[in-house]
Amino acid sequence: MKKVIRQVMAWAALCGMMAGCSDEVFDRDGEGVGYLRLELGQVDVELSSTTKATSELPDELVPAKADFTIDIRQGNESVDDFPKKYSEIASSGIELKAGSYTVEASCGENEPLQEVPYFAGSPSVRVLPGQTVSEDIEVALANAMLVPAVSENLTKHYTDWTLTVEA
Repeated sequence: MKKVIRQVMAWAALCGMMAGCSDEVFDRDGEGVGYLRLELGQVDVELSSTTKATSELPDELVPAKADFTIDIRQGNESVDDFPKKYSEIASSGIELKAGSYTVEASCGENEPLQEVPYFAGSPSVRVLPGQTVSEDIEVALANAMLVPAVSENLTKHYTDWTLTVEA
């Protein structure tokens, strides 16, 4: 009976050691390197309006993918050589230490109220040693744009007028 108990204890200890080491290599941040392959997905230009007028964002205000700035952050710190333009990022992937990152894609200035759109998106990714992780970044309109709808009657009767908006 003592022999059986010793064998069971040895087996349990061995299983415990194996379970404790099985994912240790993959969960430690900074050990080993992996690759992050980024793809800038669709630029969402959906607008909402509080008036009865329909709103559409003109095509000339929708930025090209090459105009977006990409920042890869670990915690509050940017990874070396970032931020940079999307057009400067190699399609083969970015070599990063294993760990968790936030990828921020943006285009434009994020002001409280403006005429020019600001687009942004920021997914979180986990880079594992020896693996390539692919991430699609979806960006959307991320600021409040003021586009006044002026009646044709106003423009017919007045040649010069000003609209002032205070935020």
